[in-house]
Formats: sequence, structure tokens, C-alpha cells
Amino acid sequence: MAIPSITVEERDAQLGTIAAGPKLLSVIGEADAGPDNQPMLITKIPQLLATYEGGDLVEEVAELIARGVRCVVVKTPDDTSITAALEALKMSSQPFTHLYHLGDVTSADAAVLDSFCEEMLEEQNRRAQWYGGTRMFLEGDESVADYITEMTTIANAITTKYGSVAAGQLWTTSRVDGTEGYAPFSRFFVAQEMRIDLDQNSAELEFALPNCSAFDADGNIRDQVYLQNLHGGLAELQLVVPRTWPDRGTSCYVTSPFLMSGEGSDFQLTNHRAVMNLARTLGYRAYAGQLNKTVRVSKEDGRILEADAAKLEKLIQAQLDVGVLGKPYASGVTATIDREANLLSGAELELSIDIVPLVWTSNLRMTIGFKNPAIEVV
Repeated sequence: MAIPSITVEERDAQLGTIAAGPKLLSVIGEADAGPDNQPMLITKIPQLLATYEGGDLVEEVAELIARGVRCVVVKTPDDTSITAALEALKMSSQPFTHLYHLGDVTSADAAVLDSFCEEMLEEQNRRAQWYGGTRMFLEGDESVADYITEMTTIANAITTKYGSVAAGQLWTTSRVDGTEGYAPFSRFFVAQEMRIDLDQNSAELEFALPNCSAFDADGNIRDQVYLQNLHGGLAELQLVVPRTWPDRGTSCYVTSPFLMSGEGSDFQLTNHRAVMNLARTLGYRAYAGQLNKTVRVSKEDGRILEADAAKLEKLIQAQLDVGVLGKPYASGVTATIDREANLLSGAELELSIDIVPLVWTSNLRMTIGFKNPAIEVV
């Protein structure tokens, strides 16, 4: 007996080794965050916010609001576990595509967040990926070298194709009360990610990060600031960290919006997950419309008739062309129906979607030298 179902399997490691629509953010922080436990910011942010452990929710939300990021707050029970927060979020009718974990991400947190994102895709066909951060420097007595050592241990324990983890801190002015101090780099990275479209990279040089600095009033690098171009070691572990660039003054930038997916994975950047989620949900939606509908098979071999296979491909391809290639968010996307399945014997009708991603030019090379036109160089 066949029970109707639709199964989706993601392929990975297909590209070789490589170094849409509005984004709806859910921020998860303390259930009792806010002055005197009053959720004063809820009415000011129209997209999605759920709560659990760690982090300064008021400051984080204020930065998001200032950058024009839309959120909606969903209060969780007093149980501050990550599971309780995600269960509350799962039951919410509010739309979301991204999660922001407040507090220090552990390998256990990453596993729970990954499981949640997979469940959203598999059971509800809802896009989901997450952001988080490591701890900040120990106040006053931790050197950059010691911080790198500690972050290396943390990074080596996390592998995820859904999550991006930021490390480090930058000097900032509070959007709430105007005081100055350090804030986690994840605050500025996530706000930037939410401001751009799926075809853009948050590390582009036109995206200098506002309201943050690595320098003191005299123009010197602060003692407890990690910069990739100055110190090195953390971006190599796929942690998202700040950096500066020549001829760009004291502005800070995202080094690269990595996912912590490990060597060889196709999911190297947050863009890769976002585009995969978009194509997957669009393909599923179009394909699910065919569930339990009639297809004809050949009277000779029992395989799907070419006319029916081509019709189904055309229907699904049209949805992908509009949703994925309309911007475009990918270089190409192709839907293919398997013609070889023995449907009369209960075989699955299989759809394959192949995405050729965009390339973000992270490695440039320039050659320059003098030339004497009177001399032929051999």
C-alpha cells in the first residue's frame, strides 16, 4: 500500500572545492529581556523575533531597527532553553526565513538549530537558516592571541550547512542610551545580511558597516579587536570576522559571510544556503501540486510518457525561472523528471533540480609592470 508523500534530498559536494524576496528575521534572546521585563520594542518592529538565552536583546533589536530590518517579537515561556524558544517559533504563524541566535553558540546549539531548519524545510516547506556568534573578549585581560586560540577550539567543534557564526567585537555607540563600548561583531554582520538581497554578498566593499569601529579616538587599533587583515587565523576556520581594507579609511567590513560547512561542501557562503532554500521551496510547491494527479505511462515499458514528463518539467521550470532566475539569484536552474522509473510497480516519480550558482569574486589578481614598445619580449 502506497501512502502519498513527497521526499526531498539535498545533494552536496557537486561543485568541486571552492574557497529571495524579503528576508524575515527571527531573533532569539532572553524571555525577560527589556527594561523591567517590558517588551517595549515589540510594537516598533513589524518581521519575526523569538527569544531564549543570552545576549542583550534590547541593544540587538535597536541596531536592527536602525538599519531598517523588519522583525516581529514572539515571547517564549520563562524556560530559557533553546528548544523551548524554537518550539514557540515553530508554532508561530509569523513568516520567517532567518534566525538570529543571541548568546554564545555551542556545538550543541548548532546541532539543535540545524535540526530545526531541516524540520522547517522538510515538514513545512519553510525557508530557514541561522546566524549566531561566539563570546566576546574577556573584559580587560584577554589578548588577541589568546582569543584566537579559544575561538579555534570553538570553531573546530561546529559543522553546519545552515548556520553562520561570527566572532570578535567592535566599538560602538548604543542605539538605546548613547553610551560607548564593545558589542559583538554578530550584531553588525546580521544587520548587514538582512539589508541585502540573495544575489549580494555582505562582504562587498560598498557595504562598510555603520555604527562600529576598530579604532580609538587617536586612530589606533584597540587592544581587544580582532581584524582578519591584521591578525589572521579565524576566517580560515569559516568564522565571520571583521576586517579593514587599504584606501578605505577606518571603515570595517565583513571578511566573508561563511557558513561553517567544512572543507569540500558546496554550502560555503550564506548566499548558497539562501538560494538553495529558495529553489527548494519553490520546486517543492510546484511539484506538490502534482501529487495524486494522473500521468500516462507507455504501454510498452510502463515508463512515464515523454509528453507528460515534458509537461511536468515545463510547469516546475516556469516557477523556478521566475523565482530563482528572475533577479537572478543563480546562473542557471534546471528541472528534470526521471523517465526511467517503473511507476506501475510503485516506483517514485523523481524530480531533480540542478542549480548553477552565482560566483562572488573573492580572489582577484592584478599584474602591472613597465613596457618598452621598442623591445620585443620573448
